[in-house]
Amino acid sequence: MKVIIVLFFFVFFLYSKTYDLKEVYNLAFAINEDYQISQFENKIKNKEVDKSLSSFYPQVRIDGKYIRKNEFPVIVDGIEEERRKYRRDIVLNIDQVIYDRSKYLDYKIKSNDFSQSILTQTQEKQKLMFEVIKYYFETLFKAKQIDLANQKLKRLEKILQRAKYKYKSGFISKADYLESKAQKDELLTQKLSLELDFNLSKSYLEKLTGIENIEIKKNINLEKVNFLNLKNQENKIDDNIDIKIQKLKVIQTKIKKELSFSKFEPTLSLNYEYEMNNVPGIDNEKNLIFLLRINLFNGFYDVRNYEQSKISTIIETLVFNKLLKETKQNLKNKINKITSYFKIIKSYPEILKSKKFSLDGMRERFNLGTKSIIDLLDEENKYYEKLNKFTEFKYLFILEYASLKQYTSSLDNEFLEKVNGFLYE
Repeated sequence: MKVIIVLFFFVFFLYSKTYDLKEVYNLAFAINEDYQISQFENKIKNKEVDKSLSSFYPQVRIDGKYIRKNEFPVIVDGIEEERRKYRRDIVLNIDQVIYDRSKYLDYKIKSNDFSQSILTQTQEKQKLMFEVIKYYFETLFKAKQIDLANQKLKRLEKILQRAKYKYKSGFISKADYLESKAQKDELLTQKLSLELDFNLSKSYLEKLTGIENIEIKKNINLEKVNFLNLKNQENKIDDNIDIKIQKLKVIQTKIKKELSFSKFEPTLSLNYEYEMNNVPGIDNEKNLIFLLRINLFNGFYDVRNYEQSKISTIIETLVFNKLLKETKQNLKNKINKITSYFKIIKSYPEILKSKKFSLDGMRERFNLGTKSIIDLLDEENKYYEKLNKFTEFKYLFILEYASLKQYTSSLDNEFLEKVNGFLYE
């Protein structure tokens, strides 16, 4: 019996665990396929760099030749020993590139691709972190809205009971009573819509973590938010990963332009050849060859390739300039939004206090009969609307703050730890 009780409490504790933001991210990171794919793609790009480096190493090969030819005598020491119609040779070849600029430029292109893949991998990690923050706080926000709807529903039920009593006593009209009843029915419909949105947001968290019916923390405290670093964020435009990747793309098109031009340049290579045969009386051959190769004409292919690479460079440069302008403006807008949201959040406690005071006064006047039930319902709606807005602004603030960090490539574990500190039960 004791064992059963212990198991019951263990299972209850296991399935009732409340996950904070950091724990949710760690779970999501462990099973995220997009990040794992980016890791493997990064390894492939690294192997491409290694492959391009192999061009600079000596190339060694052995060729076996079986030659069928006209009958020939085999002469040893001036005496004909036999006549043959074939010979078999084994040739050892060692090739070494001394100068070929195209191979060096190909290595630079592969290195550029590898650098881009590293940035893409970082981008995937930050994208995952942003999605976790977004859906965690979106789920929290929807849960808070449902909680506020339940609070408002309890208030409306009390108002409706009082309205029903006053209606039967003849103090209010049937229209006023039905209006209060209609508002309750409308709120029930809104609550159903909120619950649908909540389940949808929560399903994204469940998909990210692989945990069904995941439980998260319910409240946000933004009193410890520090904005001292926001002023420096505008100077971090060069840290934006899209900007970095586009810079590399511009550099790569310039390298490709050099590569197409290098096809007109001479190449120099060294070849050592050692040929062994099975014919008596014929010595093995050794050859050392310096090969200078100059491309004179190949149907204008390299010329057209060079012209094409020049156009590509212009296009990528224009894309970079456009992206730079957009990123600067977006960065500025994000900072302005965060600053505005923070100021609004700081001012809202006083607004809510004022609205609560007005609501309490309206309730007293309604009880005294100097205000109608419609006036009370309007005041109730205004108060709960402000509560909803307060919750929404906190959610938007966190979302924009995380988006800014992602934009400046500073969305990391340190920031996640900081945001996690905003949460409490």
